[in-house]
Amino acid sequence: MPNDFKIMHGPVNIPPSAQQEASDPTPAYSNIYNAAMGASNQFGGSSNIEDLIMAVQFERGDILDQQISDQMKDVEKRNKWLQDANAAMNALRNARPNDTTSKVNPYNVEFTNSDGQQESVGQWAYDNGVSSGQAWSDQTQAQVDQSLQSMKSAVDTANSTSQMDMVRLQGLMDKRSQAYDMISNTLQKTDKGTSDVIDKLGQ
Repeated sequence: MPNDFKIMHGPVNIPPSAQQEASDPTPAYSNIYNAAMGASNQFGGSSNIEDLIMAVQFERGDILDQQISDQMKDVEKRNKWLQDANAAMNALRNARPNDTTSKVNPYNVEFTNSDGQQESVGQWAYDNGVSSGQAWSDQTQAQVDQSLQSMKSAVDTANSTSQMDMVRLQGLMDKRSQAYDMISNTLQKTDKGTSDVIDKLGQ
């Protein structure tokens, strides 16, 4: 799978005051406020804006963690498929007839799949919906070439999808990092405010 593509992503815009924007009839702002008020129960029901921001970001972080987990499973599944596809292609290529009169049956050609098991090329192609416009039975040299081209097209499509999966995964990880950065910044601001009050009281 190519890994030299450039990952592009943008910042996530978060409303500066969820409580203030709640009076706006726009559904997006109302939803953010409702989520904040519900999540803030973990902070004793406080309506302090810093607590609300942290509550929203904690909840957002949990959601992003699940999305990242799901995306990683999709990436792993597609990588296994690509590994099997390439192994099947290599096996069929090695079994390709050397002349125009001989034939080979892809169902009798085996390869070792990603689970370490022997699998039939013809059965794998059938199970995965790889169509070459002909039966996966006895094939001539030209028919094998056609089958290999169909398998290569399927691999190219899966590679493109895999790249997009990686872009989405990177974007989710960036958003997760932003959520926890905001929590950290809010905590630092709160600690600084508390320290300033203590310092003034001590003067």
